[in-house]
Amino acid sequence: MDRDCDMQVRSMAAVLLRRIYTSSFEEFWPQFPPESQAQLKERTIVSIQGEPNAALRKKICECGAEFARNLLGEFWRTVVSVGNNICGDEEFDGCLCSR
Repeated sequence: MDRDCDMQVRSMAAVLLRRIYTSSFEEFWPQFPPESQAQLKERTIVSIQGEPNAALRKKICECGAEFARNLLGEFWRTVVSVGNNICGDEEFDGCLCSR
C-alpha cells in the first residue's frame, strides 16, 4: 500500500481488497499475467512489513491472510511467517482463526 495515502484510505483499501479476495478471487486471479501475480504477492508482503500503524497493519494482515488462503502453498507459509513476526503471534493467529 502507498504509505503516502491517508490512513483511512489505506484502511478502506485493505477492507475492500479483502472482500474481493473473499468473493471474486477465482474470477480475477487467472486473468492476471504471471508478472502481475508476482508483483501483487510481493506488494502484499511489503505492505505488511512496512505498515507502522498496528490497527492498519492488522487489517493488511487479514487481507494477506485471505489472499494466501486462496493461493495456499509457499506464499501461505510466507504470509504466516511474516504475519507472526510483524503482527505478533497472538494478533495474527487471531485474525487467521476468526474465519
